[in-house]
Amino acid sequence: FLVSKAAEMGYGSPGEFVAELLQLFRERDSIEQKLIAAVESDDFEEVTPEFWQRLREHAAQGAPPNGTATA
Repeated sequence: FLVSKAAEMGYGSPGEFVAELLQLFRERDSIEQKLIAAVESDDFEEVTPEFWQRLREHAAQGAPPNGTATA
């Protein structure tokens, strides 16, 4: 399975394929932990159309993400 899947997806070897899968799992776990921590912190900002507009403006300016989007 790994040999055919690695070749099908353009990886040079099954080892490269498995390494990429492990990295993706680590990233997913990290994101899940951050989401859990955010929910448990009970520090929420209401997501409104204005929030999304501020976020878009920050992104357009190349502002680094810092967890908040203030005008």
